[in-house]
Amino acid sequence: MLDLVPDTVMDRYLNSTQTAHDRQDHITRSILQFVKMYSAHFQQEGGFIVDAYAQRALMYGVPRSVEVMSSLLLAPGRFAARCSVCGATGEQSILTFNLQLEERLQAAYRGAQVAAFWVLQSITGEPVHPPDVLITEPDPQYPPEAVALSQLRALRHGNAAACFLHASPENKAAVGPLQRFSAMLRSLPQFAPLLAHETDGAHCPRLVAVEQLSSSSVDIDIAVLPSTPEMRAQFSNQRIVFRWSMKLQPGPQHKNCWMTDAVRLHRLQS
Repeated sequence: MLDLVPDTVMDRYLNSTQTAHDRQDHITRSILQFVKMYSAHFQQEGGFIVDAYAQRALMYGVPRSVEVMSSLLLAPGRFAARCSVCGATGEQSILTFNLQLEERLQAAYRGAQVAAFWVLQSITGEPVHPPDVLITEPDPQYPPEAVALSQLRALRHGNAAACFLHASPENKAAVGPLQRFSAMLRSLPQFAPLLAHETDGAHCPRLVAVEQLSSSSVDIDIAVLPSTPEMRAQFSNQRIVFRWSMKLQPGPQHKNCWMTDAVRLHRLQS
């Protein structure tokens, strides 16, 4: 897969401030290591993206199934394909592959010649199910992003039980039963924006960052805008970013389901 990385992307990385030894070590170890190191250094510059959906589906295991849904030649030298993917753990997602033609040197008789190759610009994912679906039971098919947004939706509608369903066993052991969880949500002021936030148009919750820490661990940042004047004043009319820390359950109960270990107020977003 490293052969599909554009030369411009590889050159940018090799010319970064890291030592040559470290750069080469990260590149040769694996495409996953390269993706993570490149994203850490050039996240703002863009140009090459393999997001958390794609990492889980393609780099942490062999997919169970891949089905091409559509493909399109966007322009001369630009191509896109959308695929329905079931990952090794049963997680379902839709991946979009964006490719472009790049001229490269290749070996030829008595020298080299220039040839055109398709290279990756990005692989990005999205959930199979509509974003407004309330997930009523843990299931391996649901990606962690969908689970986190479903929990937030449940809290907004005052349904603490639907949120508590997706708390991990460790989380439940620390928090206690549902009644205590509900009381905690109502009593702690830092959680108030989770219960009362805007849901319409430009003010709806935003998924602002996803960091795939390992095959079984992910941090998801969601920004919400408080819906009451009092809370907006308290938080200086800024969005509040909450971080979901989630784990893939080893089983036997809820095996391969993404569940929440913790949710905490992370930062403010102007």
